[in-house]
Amino acid sequence: MQMSVISTNEVVIIDKVEHNPLTYAGYPAWASLYNINDHSVIPLGMKSNAFCAGGSWLSNGTLINVGGDEATVSF
Repeated sequence: MQMSVISTNEVVIIDKVEHNPLTYAGYPAWASLYNINDHSVIPLGMKSNAFCAGGSWLSNGTLINVGGDEATVSF
């Protein structure tokens, strides 16, 4: 659903949870860190379900994702 290039070799991917085989804390991952060089993927823990959310960068370099759906899992 969303992709942000955060360095010369890393991308943050924010996705829906349905049918996602990647897991975080035993649940489908809502986000992941993808390494462009070695094609590795690290699941990331998010505080809420980003389905229907929007994201942008703040002036201080923070990536923010707002909106979405009610969280069904607490980490």
